[in-house]
Order: sequence, then structure tokens, then C-alpha cells
Amino acid sequence: FIWLASTLAHFLCYAGVDALSDIAATGESDAVRALAASELGRIAAEAGLTDGPALVQAWHSAAALELPRPTPSQRLELALWTLAADLSEDHFQLRGVDDARYVLARLGPWAAEPIAEALHDADIYVRLHCAQVLGRMGPHARAAGPTLVGALGEPRVAPAAAEALGAVGYSPALAPLLACTEPGREHELRVAAVRGLGRTHDPAAAPRVRAIFADEGEPTDLRMAAATALVRLESGEVVAAFLARELTDTAGDPGGAEVALEEWLASGASADEGRSPAAKEAWAAWSAAAPAPGVIHTPAEARARRARRASELELRLAELLSAGD
Repeated sequence: FIWLASTLAHFLCYAGVDALSDIAATGESDAVRALAASELGRIAAEAGLTDGPALVQAWHSAAALELPRPTPSQRLELALWTLAADLSEDHFQLRGVDDARYVLARLGPWAAEPIAEALHDADIYVRLHCAQVLGRMGPHARAAGPTLVGALGEPRVAPAAAEALGAVGYSPALAPLLACTEPGREHELRVAAVRGLGRTHDPAAAPRVRAIFADEGEPTDLRMAAATALVRLESGEVVAAFLARELTDTAGDPGGAEVALEEWLASGASADEGRSPAAKEAWAAWSAAAPAPGVIHTPAEARARRARRASELELRLAELLSAGD
């Protein structure tokens, strides 16, 4: 893994820096950990950054747009288009699609524009999966913003494009996304647009999303999307009680509620300064119910975990909400 990551970096692809960081922290021996740390530091220095952690942070943010980029060769461009073709209806099989999306999403910012061009492909599956790839790229795909906005006009691709627009951080997308949430638009698109608005972290989206959440006549999945978005757009207190109820509602989306509550509780406990004892205690109780690293709970175990978390949260919710006022 160390030399694979180093080789990728030699070609100005930093997709291996996470693995280097993990090996530097948890490698099987002192020598392996030291080698991984040394390689990560060397790659960071060649990229113009101070140290390995700075490079890892940059790769996962808009700062990646400032990192050195490769000039793609014809062979590299051909490889990209071959992967895009693997997403088509003609080659459709789950493993190949997953592999192609995984690789495409990690090529780096240079790949955003050619992948965006694939949103005009004749094959619906290529268009749909490439929109999903751009979303997975996050800020790396900011250059694809205008093309993704255009894709909001295609009904079958629009939901994936809406979620991707939130992830890439293209600020002019705010108005088109807000328009997609209006009553009368397709339900799937409204849900995706609300999710996309949450991923923008733009407070200007909060009033519209808050209004959707407050309307009890809206479908539950739309209100759940709005609640999750408000955790990201605001502090989350306004939706905490709703999410806590959903945590054990098997007819709703308990998994989505769990993800949103975890994000809310983690944000309340993340800052050393100013966090309340209630926030610290709630986060500790929540974390204590998590599965061990590498363990995936069975459905029954997941239900038991959520029930335990709901019970612990019920004991502390009033204090948490008062601390947030």
C-alpha cells in the first residue's frame, strides 16, 4: 500500500494519502509506521504543503483544487472514458459499475470536466452514474457545477444532479436547488434537492428547508431529508425531538435519523471550548452503543442499538436543547 500510494502521488493523484496516514498511525511495526509517515511527509512537501496531515486535509476539501495536477495523457483520458463506458446499459453489472464509480471518483479535480461531459452521453446509465460520481468527488468536481445545473432539467438525472450540486460546493446552484424544492415538482427531485441544500452548508437555504420540515402535511421522507439538512444548515435543535422519535420508528427511516443525530451530537461535543457537560455526556453515551471497529451489526442488533441510543437520548434531550438556547 505504501508504494502504491507513492506511485499514485508521483503521477499527481493523491488518492492514496488516506492509506498512508492510516498506516503511519496503525501499521504493524515501528518500521512500517515510520516509512509510511516519511513517505506521506515527502509527498506533502513535493505538493507544497507543510506536512502529511495538511495534505490529507487538503485532499478532502476545496484546497485540493490548488494541489499540483497532472496533464492527462491520451492513455489516461482513454482509461477514463473506458471506465465511463463500463457504466452503460450495454455493460451493466453491479461489480463493474461499483469499481468504475470508485476509480472515477478518486482521479482528482482534473477529471471533473471530462466526467461532466458524460452527462450528455446517449446512455441514461452513463449520465446517471456520472452524476453520482461527481457527487462522490465533492469539491474536486466544482468545475462540473454548470453542467450539473443543466442536468436538473432532465427528469431521470435531476435527482442525482441535485444531490451532487450540494456536494461539489458550486455556490450559484443555490437558487436552482431551492426552485427544485417547490410543491408541484417531482417528489424524488424535491427530496434530493433538500438533501443537496443540506450538503451546501449554506445558511441561506435554511428558511426554505425549515418551512418544509415544519409542514406536517409533507411526506415523511421529505421531512426527514429536511431535518437532516437542518442539522447541517443550523444547529439541529429544532429537529432533534423529531429525529429522536424517528430513531425507533420502523415504518420511517431510523437509519437516516441515526446518521443525522450522530452528526448533531458529534458537532455539539467537538469543540473543547464552550461545549456543555450535557453534550459531552450525550456523545459518550451515544458512542458507547456503537459497534466495535470492523463489526457490522445484524438488523436485530441495529434495532437494539437504536433503542438503546433512543433511551439514552430521551434522558438527556431536554437538557441538551436548553443548553443550545
